Amino acid sequence: MKPAYLLHLPGGETALFRQIDAPLNSAALRELRDYWVTLKQGSAMPSRAQFDPVDIPHLLSKLILLDVVRAPLRFRHRVIGTYITELTQRDLTGQWLLEGYYGDKFDYLFALHRKCVEDRAPIAVYGETLFRQMGWTKVEHLYLPLSEDGQTVNMLLIGCELCGEYEPLRPGEEKLLLNWQRA
Repeated sequence: MKPAYLLHLPGGETALFRQIDAPLNSAALRELRDYWVTLKQGSAMPSRAQFDPVDIPHLLSKLILLDVVRAPLRFRHRVIGTYITELTQRDLTGQWLLEGYYGDKFDYLFALHRKCVEDRAPIAVYGETLFRQMGWTKVEHLYLPLSEDGQTVNMLLIGCELCGEYEPLRPGEEKLLLNWQRA
């Protein structure tokens, strides 16, 4: 893995993400990853139609499903699990991913979403997120692309869970990119 990745933000800025060869800590996110891999059956990525919530009911509260809209690229929250709405103390179901909801972290969030769409590949991220009642909290996110035609990403399935610490973030680092494939 590369030692660092510069994520290009809107407006020409960059955010530093260090890549580490560490697996996801979260058993739930590892299970979600394994389910996604099983669904894709040799294609680049599975479709939303292949994803059946009945298969993983115990994970649904930790999932976000985003619609990917192009020209210009935008993201709409289709479904947000109750675990996430409880953490964030808001339900953005049906709402667009907008700066007003994410403040100064919007550009980096948008860039992560865009990277998953453009690379057509999963991304696993560790870092600290600010929650209203909990303050800065360590969180893992797993971004999984979905496609109706097997080529163009039209949805993102994102898993989220609080976690322990991998290693301290270095000055200037936003997040750590994890090895999503590692067991």
